[in-house]
Amino acid sequence: FTRSLGDTVAHEIGVSEKPEFKQLAVQDGDVIIIASDGVTEYLDTEEIVEMVNEIDDPAEAARILVKSSAALWAAENDYCDDI
Repeated sequence: FTRSLGDTVAHEIGVSEKPEFKQLAVQDGDVIIIASDGVTEYLDTEEIVEMVNEIDDPAEAARILVKSSAALWAAENDYCDDI
């Protein structure tokens, strides 16, 4: 998102600072996962949900998700995207 702010080159190819959003009804017991493309580049939605659902503590689930994503980035690249 931050790249889209003031990046005239990115604007020329269609990057916008205007957010996309959805409104959803949330029920007790629902889990909401907010993740960047740095996480979803190498982990698909099912893998992410499975990882998160196995851990009761949301902070621990986030740490494991970040650690897993970073390891996959390191295995494939010499850099790591924002996670």
